[in-house]
Amino acid sequence: MRNLKYRLILLFVLIFFVSGASKSEKSLIGIYKSGTVRFVPVLTIDDTSMPDNIFFESISDIECDNDGYVYACDYRASNIKKFDSLGKYHCCPVKKCKSLVNH
Repeated sequence: MRNLKYRLILLFVLIFFVSGASKSEKSLIGIYKSGTVRFVPVLTIDDTSMPDNIFFESISDIECDNDGYVYACDYRASNIKKFDSLGKYHCCPVKKCKSLVNH
């Protein structure tokens, strides 16, 4: 579960950098020149974010909507877990999932 926590943190940090890239192009030039990147956790979602009887089994996809909700497709549990922008668990809105995006 610890690896999953770090993967989620990394994913959200990358989303944060990508979403803010157009606003801060000048600051990105400094990152490219120096080759230094500092990762700062913006949001952490792990097993402690959920009730005791619910946990992550195998996350296969993560998506966000315009309202700030985060959806994690748990492939082995066959459901999608929903979290708010603070990482608080809300529900499993979909009981079966293969992927959040149709390919």
